[in-house]
Amino acid sequence: MLIISPDPVELQQAVIASGGQMIGPEVARFGFFAIASDAAFAASMLGHGAWFVVDGRQIAALCGIRV
Repeated sequence: MLIISPDPVELQQAVIASGGQMIGPEVARFGFFAIASDAAFAASMLGHGAWFVVDGRQIAALCGIRV
């Protein structure tokens, strides 16, 4: 999932608390990638202040990749 938020560094704690895991070596200015198996993960991130949570398959589709 791509998680966009005003303070992605602070939201990293919420990812772990919500059962998710960070992906990648970097956190960008307004976002980062994470994975989680819990269907409620996206709602949890929004509850912690994320602006958007986008399924990674949608991001890959923008690049012409099917997952």
